Amino acid sequence: NNSGVSKARNVGIEMATGKYITFIDSDDWVDENYLKSLIQYMKEDTSIVIGGYKWISYKEISRKGVIHPIVLTLNQFREKFDLFYSLDILNPPFGKLYRNDIIRNQRFDPSIQLGEDLLFNLAYFGHSSKIVLISNFEYNYNVLNTASATKKIRENDFDSIIKHFQEAKNFKYMDNKWHLDEIDKRLCTNGIGLIQLAFYREFSENIKAENIVKEWLDNDIFNKVLSQRYNLPLKLKISQLFCVRKSIFCLRLYYFLKFEISRIIRKEDIKIER
Repeated sequence: NNSGVSKARNVGIEMATGKYITFIDSDDWVDENYLKSLIQYMKEDTSIVIGGYKWISYKEISRKGVIHPIVLTLNQFREKFDLFYSLDILNPPFGKLYRNDIIRNQRFDPSIQLGEDLLFNLAYFGHSSKIVLISNFEYNYNVLNTASATKKIRENDFDSIIKHFQEAKNFKYMDNKWHLDEIDKRLCTNGIGLIQLAFYREFSENIKAENIVKEWLDNDIFNKVLSQRYNLPLKLKISQLFCVRKSIFCLRLYYFLKFEISRIIRKEDIKIER
C-alpha cells in the first residue's frame, strides 16, 4: 500500500550518506542526464533544486514545470506559491534535488496515505533559504498503472486533503490573513474528485457512498471553499453546483451516467484493440 512508499523513502533517507538526495518511484524512470541537470544548479547556497517532469498517461505525454530557470528566496517563493502549485511541481518528491543536511530528521508520515509528499515538501521548503526551479523534464512520471494508490479511496483521504489545505495556507501566509487562491481551488477539485471516487466505488463494489459524502459536504472548510467561483471545466462546475446544493440524488445520478459512459467506451476500446 501507499504507506509502504513513505516507509521505503524514510529508510532511504536514514541510509543516505551523500550530500544530496533525490527520489525515484518504482514505476517511473529517468533520462540519462537527469541527475547531471539537477546537480549543475545546486550551488553551495542552494537549498533545493526543483525540476519538472513528463506526465505519461494513455491519452498523452505532457510536461509539468517552469519554462526558464528561476532563483528565489523563501519569501519570494511564498509570493509565487500559487503559480508553482498550479503547475503540479510542488507536491511530488521526485524531480527534485534535496540537501541531506537540511532534511536531517525530517521524515514522510506513513500514517497519511494521500498527499504525504506535499506535507514533507512544505516542511522542507520552510527550512530553505534559496530555492531554484529549472526547466528540466527528464523525470518520467508513469500514470499508466491503474492499480496505483492514487486511484483508490481510503477512509482518511478527506481528512488528508483538509490537512494539505491548512498546511499550504499556513506556509504561504504564515500568520497573515488567508485569501482566496489556488490552494482553495485545489481543495475544491480534490474534494470533488474524492466524491466521484466514492460513488464509483458504490457502483462497482456496491459500497454505499451516501453517508460519507454527506459527512464531507457538511465540513465547514470544504463548504466555504465550494461556495467560491473558480475557472473550472464544465464537468467540474456541474459537480461543484450539486455539492454546494448538497444534492446526493443529483450527484449519484450524474456520476452514474459518467461511470456507465466510461465503462461503455472502455468496452469499445477493447473491441477495437482485438
